[in-house]
Amino acid sequence: TWLLAMQRGDGAVYHKITCKKFPAFEMPQFETEQLYLSPVSTPATADFAGALAYASPYYRESDPAFADKLIAASEKAWAYLETHEKQAFSNPSTVETGAYGDNYDTDERFFAAAALCKTTGTKKYADAAEQLRADPRTAAWKEEFGWAQMEGYGDELIANNDTLFSKPLVKAAKDALLKRADELVAQTKKSGFNLSIDEVIWGSNMVVCNNAHLLALANALTGKQAHYDAARAQVDYVLGCNPMAECYVPGYGAHSPQHPHHRPSIA
Repeated sequence: TWLLAMQRGDGAVYHKITCKKFPAFEMPQFETEQLYLSPVSTPATADFAGALAYASPYYRESDPAFADKLIAASEKAWAYLETHEKQAFSNPSTVETGAYGDNYDTDERFFAAAALCKTTGTKKYADAAEQLRADPRTAAWKEEFGWAQMEGYGDELIANNDTLFSKPLVKAAKDALLKRADELVAQTKKSGFNLSIDEVIWGSNMVVCNNAHLLALANALTGKQAHYDAARAQVDYVLGCNPMAECYVPGYGAHSPQHPHHRPSIA
């Protein structure tokens, strides 16, 4: 419902809603600073279109009216994308909260087209996905599942719904996923903990878990044991097989984080 409220009348989606500064470490009901809508962006609009199209079938049986509402909003967002070029986002000068800026929207559009095709079966979305995948810049994609790069979602949808898309597009999606999976397997062999990342960054466990997902998908596509073993190693790392001997899931296991950077927990 909140996501639906972020859509403008013409189908565009506001990039975020935020206070001007990070709020205090207090419970949500006490956080009463003025909220501001940020400008619309095409990455946000495409993410919205893809996420709602992806979600719609899950409500089909329990709440068909809501499922229809989701797909209608998704297609309205896509209609906006069809008539508007890239509209990037960066924080206005008066806003200091996390920007989550994005100056490139081909991956978001690709995810949206794949999700819309998967849910509606409409050929125009399959054609759009194929056209977007043909962009030369997609050669640099790393099949990510993060907030900035969404191509992994698009290629997974295509690989798992191959009858809806052309054979060349399905091959391109599978090849890209498997190439990246093999790169991750190679990276794990350089690590004493079979870790698939070579740099620990803010939110790096998200990357570790996303890599586990991609490796498990590769195993499902090929049956290769190496993909399965590497996927399992990423889960092992998050659950405690790491240099800290700590389960990184708060509240789980004998040794897990006690003071996470999480405002409600701190409050």
